[in-house]
Amino acid sequence: MQSVRVALAATPKTATLVLSDAQGRERILRRVDEHDDPAIVVLGPDGKEIARFPQAKR
Repeated sequence: MQSVRVALAATPKTATLVLSDAQGRERILRRVDEHDDPAIVVLGPDGKEIARFPQAKR
């Protein structure tokens, strides 16, 4: 069974491009949120965030 490797999702306020590995696990998320702030999030094989650009605001 093949898994979905690329997905695009959008609402009136957000847009997300999801890139998945061969096992179907989400690995890279490219987003623009409701405030028009872009982000790239890299996930490890366990689904935990390992990097974010730009870094999350604290």
